[in-house]
Amino acid sequence: MTEDAEKKIESQKLQAPSDALARPSVIRTKEDEALWERMNARHILGKDESATDLLCISDDDKAKSKLEITGIQDNKVQKSVALSIDERYVEGLKALGNDEEAQGLYSIEYIERKAQEVLTALQEPKPDQVLLASNITPSVPNLEQIQQYEASQSDVSPREAVTAWDSKDLKARLEKSVYPHRDKRENFVDSDAARSASQRFSRLAAYSQRHEGIGPQLITAILENEQTYYRSDKDAIPDAIVRKTGALPLDMTIGPAQMKISNVRHLAEKYPEILGSAKDSTHLATDKWYATMLVGAYLDDKIETFEKWSKQPPVREKLSKDDRYQFDHAFPFWKTGMETKALAMSYNPAGGQDHLKNILKYLD
Repeated sequence: MTEDAEKKIESQKLQAPSDALARPSVIRTKEDEALWERMNARHILGKDESATDLLCISDDDKAKSKLEITGIQDNKVQKSVALSIDERYVEGLKALGNDEEAQGLYSIEYIERKAQEVLTALQEPKPDQVLLASNITPSVPNLEQIQQYEASQSDVSPREAVTAWDSKDLKARLEKSVYPHRDKRENFVDSDAARSASQRFSRLAAYSQRHEGIGPQLITAILENEQTYYRSDKDAIPDAIVRKTGALPLDMTIGPAQMKISNVRHLAEKYPEILGSAKDSTHLATDKWYATMLVGAYLDDKIETFEKWSKQPPVREKLSKDDRYQFDHAFPFWKTGMETKALAMSYNPAGGQDHLKNILKYLD
């Protein structure tokens, strides 16, 4: 075969996907993080201050009616797309009552429509932007990469190779989009607040002392578990509404603690000297300092319940639905001396063993 023929054949080989041609990474918004930083700055307490001095979100923050999503493409082009929270969405949630499964499905459909609007807007080319082959600088593979790529072609067709590459990349991006907090769980825990809560809530402090100061670690593990399951559809939308309006029309779980609004208010009313006014508790629950304190308050409240049941067992039939879950799934651990497992299970008593195992894993 002549040298010219060999070159012609070589030029027809399929080139490996170039990094320069890869799709831009998932668009991220930093508005929420910036807002939390501003809120958290107010919660750094001095020696003469207490949590009752917490300030609300500013009126300017509440007045904003849109969630800004900013993305950078090709390191040059920057676009901002406004994702409006439709009033019809809130009305739809109201109509579903407290059916969490129905709320989740409704939210998923809503966020899918909004996500499509965002993607469509971001993909619209600018009038003066022309993509030319000469603008693209291909990445040049080294010898080892060439050998690995050529070896892979023996068993896989070019179309299958490209599809497999795209599918793997897409799956990773989708998982990150669905569970946005999973890779940065520690960002939603306030370590100082965890230590403070383990000292200021009396029953939690006593429990922590009995178990070699485990209080802060248990609070942290519970919060990290909640971030593992935090979803960009049914969890992020209620949080966005609360941050923008300061309230939510339904009793849904909110904030890093993923706690129902009714529980948030109950704990604020029970521990006002630590958590402040109950009327401010809903929008503060989206702040990681306050959310960390809420978990401490929750554990203190459950310790009180379990100690009471230990002295005088309740009549199960007279318990509320939530208390029956506690009585059936968490309290048995407490009765047998496994207090840490009891408290870990108490945070998601109807969630089965997955949440319990995850919390215990983060404790190790």
